[in-house]
Amino acid sequence: MTNTIQVDAEQLGYWLEDVLVPETWLFSGSGIRHTDEELLFEAENFLLSVAEEGLTEWGDTSQAIKEVIPVLMGNFLGKLIHPDSSFASRSWTADSSATPFDNVMSIVAYEIRHNPRCLREK
Repeated sequence: MTNTIQVDAEQLGYWLEDVLVPETWLFSGSGIRHTDEELLFEAENFLLSVAEEGLTEWGDTSQAIKEVIPVLMGNFLGKLIHPDSSFASRSWTADSSATPFDNVMSIVAYEIRHNPRCLREK
């Protein structure tokens, strides 16, 4: 049986700052804002793969996706501080035995699945 905890936007914001930023591989792109819908879709799918498959490196991911991931994650962080954001939820269930990184990525994946395009807008 999995023990769960409730995570609010404030806690998730701390996890993002403390956990994701040191994950330099995920933030090694230049942070270029793209408007190409197919590229954004592929970037969201990459983030889903990080959450669902436990990816810990880029593999054969394109340079364009590497550039857009920091923007999408920045948008995610920005929405955490706005109570009127387009998130599907403002409180999430997390696995208390999982690492903060895994929980953050699980919550990012939840938002991508339940609120398509939520990371594309500032």
